[in-house]
Amino acid sequence: MNKSHLRIFTILSIVAVSAILFSSCRHHHRPDAEHALGHLDDYMEDLELNANQQQQYQEIRSRIKADMIAGKSHRDALMAEIDDEFQKAEPDVRALATKIKSQMDSHESIFKTAPDYFVEIYEILEPNQKAKVNEDVRSHIKWFRD
Repeated sequence: MNKSHLRIFTILSIVAVSAILFSSCRHHHRPDAEHALGHLDDYMEDLELNANQQQQYQEIRSRIKADMIAGKSHRDALMAEIDDEFQKAEPDVRALATKIKSQMDSHESIFKTAPDYFVEIYEILEPNQKAKVNEDVRSHIKWFRD
């Protein structure tokens, strides 16, 4: 494979990986953290939290929101860097690949904290509330399997 073909292949690979990585980052309806957390708020409202649980939930929610905002900020910065680099006549695709990999590592760490947040919320619930959550999780698992 000559240099020209290798360069084209590399660029197409980066574009493909970026498209896969960031396809869910497009503006669908309202991409802000409050909108996403609104779904969680609705679910928690259905669980009818008492005042103490509500306070604990709000503390956890604020940390989740901060993580979401930071994640969006990092993603936006990376997308700006990718855009800037591809405005050049000769983009440094190797540097971009390194940046994308780095972003993937930080994105992975965000996914690793999500289960911890679930556990924190689950542990503040009463047995009847946990039973409802368990039932809903089973329902979602069944839906994904079918």
